[in-house]
Amino acid sequence: MPLINSVEELLQREGVKYWAVPHELTGSLEQAAKSAGIPMSRVARAVVLNDDRGVVLAILPLTHLIDFGQLKQTLGRDLKPGSAKSANSSFYDREPRSVPPIAIGYNYEVIIEDSLRDFSTVYFEPGSHDILLRVHGDGFVQLQGSAARWMPFAQAQEQLVSEVSLDNTGEMVVPDGLDDVGTLAPLADVKDEVQQIYDLPVMPQMAQSLLKLQSNPDAEISELARVVELDPSLAAQVVRYARSPFFGFRGKIETIHDAITRVLGFDMVMHMALGIAAGQAFRNPPDGPLGLVQFWRHATYSAALSQALVPHIGADDPPKPGLAYLTGLLHNFGYLLLGHMFQPQFFVLNKLVESNPNIPVTTLEAQVLGASKLKERFDRGHADMGAWLMEAWSMPGEVVVAMREHHNPHYRDEHAVYANLTLATDHLLKRFHVGDADSSELPESIFQALQLDPTKAIQIAERVIDECQQLDAMARTLAA
Repeated sequence: MPLINSVEELLQREGVKYWAVPHELTGSLEQAAKSAGIPMSRVARAVVLNDDRGVVLAILPLTHLIDFGQLKQTLGRDLKPGSAKSANSSFYDREPRSVPPIAIGYNYEVIIEDSLRDFSTVYFEPGSHDILLRVHGDGFVQLQGSAARWMPFAQAQEQLVSEVSLDNTGEMVVPDGLDDVGTLAPLADVKDEVQQIYDLPVMPQMAQSLLKLQSNPDAEISELARVVELDPSLAAQVVRYARSPFFGFRGKIETIHDAITRVLGFDMVMHMALGIAAGQAFRNPPDGPLGLVQFWRHATYSAALSQALVPHIGADDPPKPGLAYLTGLLHNFGYLLLGHMFQPQFFVLNKLVESNPNIPVTTLEAQVLGASKLKERFDRGHADMGAWLMEAWSMPGEVVVAMREHHNPHYRDEHAVYANLTLATDHLLKRFHVGDADSSELPESIFQALQLDPTKAIQIAERVIDECQQLDAMARTLAA
């Protein structure tokens, strides 16, 4: 397996001995380390930062988080995470989202976390997502040259993310160091950032086209089919779903038009496509319980179950199947926004949830957001964030309400049937170890409000879980 040529040439030129560690193609350094069977604590990564003075490359251990407060104090610069596209390195052959942590390969300022000096062995990605290189610690230091600055500017995640507990009043006992999470974000501009609506991700063009079509009462099936077919991946997902055993259709489904007219209907395909297209605005980390892989797994299961429950709801104003599917698919969208806008807080929260599976995610989230001062803007964390984004994108009111109230068992106001259904779905899925509900107990008041028989609901959930291979395949595609 060849290395990226310019990195290989650099290693040979510097006389640094290295060993190649090939692994399956992955989407992150965490996945690469797991695939190669090496400790994450020995992997170095490069993070692109920038401000109005230009780009700075920060090289640090994979298991560490940048302390932006420390950086500002040391460098006198208000640095923020930047895009790998802004790193005009000499490694022209590197793949997207892979920045080699080698200082002498760049023509701008590079800072290196002091703790890397103590590593006897270092692994790093040379610009390709299917191979790691191993070098001795002194060789890694040599690759950084004389111009790079070594300094302490990061904190080990184990100092911040540890097992937490609840006291006898139900309050979380704060781990040592968690209150310092605020310094891990460039907080000088957080207040402005969360108050400026134009800092939000732009709705993808496909989603905009679908939303415009949805508002047209005279829209025809052929128009919807044409829009969806513009994205082959989206079209394939819709056709695959129409073929699933959920609907029991025995004929052939070959096209979007077939999926609409023979199985799913206009409303269902419209909302399904809208939800999938909306998710294309985010490329969050794939790993962890809140990463893209688990996010889309929970989303697809929740959407399928929400839709399947609709015919069994006896409420005076029952939900529409398409909107029920959409609210199920998007109800945790706030996590995507959190990961997009506030990466350090998302990283800490993701690790906390992973190491504390028995504590409700809302409890952990409240602590992390409170420590980082984001609590002032988002009273209920990802629920408020998701609702805020959906309002900015002019999504249906039912979706906005379901996002904001899907953790609130007492909500009975406008569009309550969608929020209540989403909450019920989350608790049902928790029985099968899917999702982030506080418990697997079925809230009696919610099922009464929906006029939904809990026994019947469990049977339907079991049927959805039986089709897990279909849903998992869909989730993997959406997370890719």
